[in-house]
Amino acid sequence: MAIERIPMERLSQLAKRNREFRWPTRATRNRLEPVCSPRFDPAFKITPTDNMFTLGSCFANSIAVELRALGLKVFPEDIKKDIPPEFRTNNLDFHYTPKNILQSLKWALEPDKINTRQNCYIKMNDGLFFDPTLGHKVPGKKQTLDQINKSYTKSYKSILNCNVVIIT
Repeated sequence: MAIERIPMERLSQLAKRNREFRWPTRATRNRLEPVCSPRFDPAFKITPTDNMFTLGSCFANSIAVELRALGLKVFPEDIKKDIPPEFRTNNLDFHYTPKNILQSLKWALEPDKINTRQNCYIKMNDGLFFDPTLGHKVPGKKQTLDQINKSYTKSYKSILNCNVVIIT
């Protein structure tokens, strides 16, 4: 669901009034300036009492790490410590595409509207299974994959208790 829908005509007017709309030119002699710099005028504030949920790429993970370092409450909890070592990778809980983000949220919040994770398992020649929906590198027993997926699905349900959601 979109936060705001802006008609094309209005978007064009907004763009003309926004000095940051165009990329800085480097036609002058000093090719290092101007550089693109962010503009900070957020329409919201994060308070110490907020519950935040981060989801997405490594950037979302970095945001979560920084927010936790500031003493803020961030979900989902880091469950890597509960995962067997052979399945732990840095990107185990990263989601790089909108489809993957939606898929993870549906497994947590609307499991009856999506194929089960087990339908994604690939049976290997040695009788082990590989789950391409996880960012791990090794196959494992079906029961182990089921437990990992159960942990992640449970942790993603925490989005329901959050009033700030950060998706990258």
